[in-house]
Amino acid sequence: MEKRKAKITGIISEYNPFHEGHRYQIRKAGEITGADAVVVVMNGDFVQRGECAVVDKYVRTKMALLGGADYVFELPVRYGISSASDFAYGGILALESLGCVDAVCFGCEAPEDIDIMADIFWRCQREEEGIMQMKGYAAQGLSYPAARQRFLQEKTGWSEEKCRERMQPGNILGAEYRQAIRLLGSSMRCEPILREGMGYHQVTPEKENDWKYMSATAIRAQLENGFEQVKGMPEEALKAWKEAGYSMRTEDFWPVLALALRLRKEKLVSYKDVSEDLAAVFSREILQAADYESFIHACKTKNITMARVKRAMLQILFEVKKEERETRMPYLRLLGRRKDACPLPLGNSETPVVGRLAKEEGRLSGSDREKLAQDIFAADIYHMTVAQKTGLPQKNEYKQPMVIVG
Repeated sequence: MEKRKAKITGIISEYNPFHEGHRYQIRKAGEITGADAVVVVMNGDFVQRGECAVVDKYVRTKMALLGGADYVFELPVRYGISSASDFAYGGILALESLGCVDAVCFGCEAPEDIDIMADIFWRCQREEEGIMQMKGYAAQGLSYPAARQRFLQEKTGWSEEKCRERMQPGNILGAEYRQAIRLLGSSMRCEPILREGMGYHQVTPEKENDWKYMSATAIRAQLENGFEQVKGMPEEALKAWKEAGYSMRTEDFWPVLALALRLRKEKLVSYKDVSEDLAAVFSREILQAADYESFIHACKTKNITMARVKRAMLQILFEVKKEERETRMPYLRLLGRRKDACPLPLGNSETPVVGRLAKEEGRLSGSDREKLAQDIFAADIYHMTVAQKTGLPQKNEYKQPMVIVG
């Protein structure tokens, strides 16, 4: 009798931090796809909106595994601190490169409209007529998100209010995941899951279900009053965070960010999201900024969003440059797994899986190894800053064991 092929489902995440909504999503993803294993591709120590993670990737990996994930792989920093489009592309490319993932599940605010939004986004990003129309909006001074919302309204006939409601982070990423699958010619299915509880940016609970499924934004805000005030996280995840003993803020990285901006002032436009206009603003403001908050607010303009300013700063620090998109993932870093996880059938994958750096980094060479070095550098900056802030021993990427749970 022929052995049944294992069903593997993927999730692309940040877990900043891991909360009850994430645990619900993992459980629901397994249920609706009949998965034998749920594989997570997670940002490392810096996240898509251009900020640091509140706690490092190893602690967040432990949270995810305790919360039901079977495997956690690291999304390379060059994708993790990019636009929603590139973040989604990197996540889908990582899952596709494993060669065994059947479906990708994601939380969103309006599952019924994801296909429509994906089609509209494709037209405004990849068809000449749509691209020209978007350039026209930019010439009017609209930021990219505002221009895309205008394009969505015009092409769908939806009201301005409905378009504004649909342009929520989960919906946007869901549409971008579908585009990435189309670009890569992948056979992975998309399985949207309705987001429960708080909205992505919501801080204050407004209805009963909000208390059960709080947003990561709300949880980070609660932390201002100490760990004892934090609600909305699984008990074991909160325990892992408390044991780590710290919480990071992006302003903690201001000294190294400011240094990078000064040292690389002559080549700013070579970095991924840095336009000539943004480079000029950076060059001017870095000479007079007193701190992180004053700098980012001075750099934000009508057509340059705060998220783009913050992402661009990290791209300069980690030297993430303008390059053609990869069509294969040169490596995947396995951060952790459950002891009892269903083995991944990786026979069709040509992508090296790197576990312990000290043992397996040598499997890569040339530009592939340089890209891994970029991830290691980002982690080193994070660990160094944690040590400076807290006095805790500095973690060494080459000595970090894989996180094993169960």
